[in-house]
Amino acid sequence: MSDAPRAGNCPVAAARGLLLQAGRGDRDAFAELYDATSGLAWRFARSLAGEANAAEVLVQGYVEAWRAAPRFDPAQGCALAWLLRHVERAASEQWSGGVAS
Repeated sequence: MSDAPRAGNCPVAAARGLLLQAGRGDRDAFAELYDATSGLAWRFARSLAGEANAAEVLVQGYVEAWRAAPRFDPAQGCALAWLLRHVERAASEQWSGGVAS
């Protein structure tokens, strides 16, 4: 990946709504969530995994977030933090050689 994802303006309420929609299978909402959050998530992935591995970590984090979206519970916390936790887990799995923690 030659270009980092673009920085987006993601108000917490918008991320929450988009993630809830994605949890109901709305791919367009998830794409919008990606567009709005990927700049921040890219920087986070890069800080965890380094420039060379950031793209892989980012993609894996979003794949896992898509799969887990039906289980997102806004009463349990912020959507953006929830999403970044999936990126963090992807980085952790990369460090451990792909073995889930």
